[in-house]
Amino acid sequence: MKRGLWELRFDVARCIRYHDFKRAKYMLIGKACDLVVLVGSSGAVVALVGSSGSTAALWMAVIAAIAGAVNIVFSVNDRYSQYSQLKSRYDVLQDRTLAPDANERIDELRREYANIEKDEPPVSASLNALMHERTCEAFGVNKEGCPSIGRWGRVMAYLF
Repeated sequence: MKRGLWELRFDVARCIRYHDFKRAKYMLIGKACDLVVLVGSSGAVVALVGSSGSTAALWMAVIAAIAGAVNIVFSVNDRYSQYSQLKSRYDVLQDRTLAPDANERIDELRREYANIEKDEPPVSASLNALMHERTCEAFGVNKEGCPSIGRWGRVMAYLF
């Protein structure tokens, strides 16, 4: 079954919301890790200069090392960049779907959507459902026409 222009616009808007959320999440995690590394390593240096062999210096150095490891192991900055690039590609596609000749170029726009979609990392089902619900609200779609995500689904969407 071929989807029309409205459905394509809806899917693109949902993807933009999804990637914007993921981008913001990884930016926050990355900045938090950087802050912990900066504060922990600075505190460790100050504690070492103040008194040699301080327990506080050891703990601050350990915390800084763990935060740095989290940032490296989970590739937080790379994920932020990946979601930013995907969002940008969807932004361009959204502009193209709003062009006056979009109906005539629907097949080309569908192919472009599929090309972006194939570059996506695995999708979080709960976050995708939450973004679907929010896009329904933004598009003014009747509540009965959209799936609803419960309280636990929202919690999972924000955590994972």
